[in-house]
Amino acid sequence: MTDELQLTSETSPPNVRETSPADAAREILTKYGPKFSMKNGNTLLHICADKSPTFIYVLASGGVPVNIQNNEGNTPLHLAIQKDSYEVVQALLQCGADLSLRNKLGLTPIDMSNDVYRELLKRYQPGIVMAVLNGKHQTLERFCRNNWMNFETIVKKNKTLMQLAMEEAEKDKNILDCCRVLHDYRSTSEVTHAVLSQDVENLRFLLSTLGDYSVNVRLRDRLGKTLLSHAVENNNLQISKMLVDAGARIKDIRVKEQEKDSATVPLFHKALRKGADEDIAKYLFSVQDPTELLEKDANGNTAILRAVQERCSATLITWLLEVQNGKCLTHRNKDGLTPVELASHLQHTELVLAINQFILKGNKDLDLLQLPVHFYGNQNLQLTDETCGKSLVELVKDSNNKENLVALERYSDIEERGVSLFNAAATDDLDLVQKLNMGNFQDKNGFTALHRAIVFNQQQIAENLVLTRPGLKSIPDNCNRYPLHYACLLPDEQLVFFAKLLLEKNPQDIEKRVDKDGRYPVDYKRLRGSSEGLQLLYDARTLDAYGKRGSPLGPWPDGAMTSPPQEE
Repeated sequence: MTDELQLTSETSPPNVRETSPADAAREILTKYGPKFSMKNGNTLLHICADKSPTFIYVLASGGVPVNIQNNEGNTPLHLAIQKDSYEVVQALLQCGADLSLRNKLGLTPIDMSNDVYRELLKRYQPGIVMAVLNGKHQTLERFCRNNWMNFETIVKKNKTLMQLAMEEAEKDKNILDCCRVLHDYRSTSEVTHAVLSQDVENLRFLLSTLGDYSVNVRLRDRLGKTLLSHAVENNNLQISKMLVDAGARIKDIRVKEQEKDSATVPLFHKALRKGADEDIAKYLFSVQDPTELLEKDANGNTAILRAVQERCSATLITWLLEVQNGKCLTHRNKDGLTPVELASHLQHTELVLAINQFILKGNKDLDLLQLPVHFYGNQNLQLTDETCGKSLVELVKDSNNKENLVALERYSDIEERGVSLFNAAATDDLDLVQKLNMGNFQDKNGFTALHRAIVFNQQQIAENLVLTRPGLKSIPDNCNRYPLHYACLLPDEQLVFFAKLLLEKNPQDIEKRVDKDGRYPVDYKRLRGSSEGLQLLYDARTLDAYGKRGSPLGPWPDGAMTSPPQEE
């Protein structure tokens, strides 16, 4: 039997004003009350089944019953699945949606789900309500440990889960263990859903009174979000600050790009999107490790490339350039595009102008030598300052910066030096490597001389490069594959040498580097002999410094494939 709501004379859904989701949800909750229902039996949760999941968190926490069935027998969960609202389905499950209820057609939510939703719902089976009623305390603990469950929503008989458990425990002593589980996780649940519903005042109260020992602010749900990433996604600077102050982790955190996908992004990237509060990005930068700006998403985008991809404002792009002293000018994504090239490709004219203006205005303080060393493209430096009519070369001459002037006037020579260095590293020409090794050259693929030496098993060259330029160990290619990633693709006898060389100092720092897909170097050992692994080695051996396919730079290592691998 389902709970009943008093019907009102309303014949149309409440008008939801376009404000922030949390404010809009609270507005309709205040106006209509938690017991509102239409003549067709739809409650506020039914009505908001295709809106932001924040509506679900606010309304459920505000007392709107989660499992009420409308005149057709559909719960809000049934409707959310019908409307293909994945995040709303997840929110309802976290708020105590009952998976066992059938509509008038006899269908449970699982019955009407496609494969994507069926997989999600099966993770919550038999549902938190049935777990309590059946005394399945181990199942209940698994739900609480792995998901952001809310114990204070009205789930059955007009009672919250906690109230229901205590009532049923009087009839069935097995449910006492369920009460204990709910009590153990209650504080974390309260904090979690204060964040999810963006209840700033309640969160402040909870964090100040519960103490660190009872609140896990680092809690992650099983689909990859953290409380902090949720606050960032919802543009809530206040809550973001409160969570960081309470110990929320920032470094080395990757979260899902989208709920339905497996691709992950660094946490900082969640603050880099059009329309986001730029103060959140600036705040996170102020409290995180600067290396987070170098982490990449599935497209190989670092922070600035992500901001360009997401059409962030010119002011944010300029700020990212400033805080990195222009070093991010040469970052490249998986397609080999720098920020200015990506902006041009996407026809973001305003961002192209912002990046070029940064170079023109900061030419005196920037290290322009990094541009040819990273194959920036001489054509991208043919710039003129429209305010004074002077070219970049003329401005550099006026600034008296001799190093920068050499970088511009000898651009082609410096770039060619890098090409020769890569060839020498691949062909075991140690004398030439020592002669040409004037900088940490990185080509349009993101490869360094160390990458090239490793894939061609040039151990003497690799040893010399690591000794003279140890920073090369921590420079990834465009897909965030570090030298150790490539070493792990090689046979064990070769890997042993390179691993010892690369891990001699700060091994944990090197071993924990992940590629754009979040894979560690050790994961690449499983790619040996696969189509993907063979292709990676083939690319590193045959792509020239400009990303064009050519002859191998060096001699094929014994047993290496000399032609492109066939797809599996």
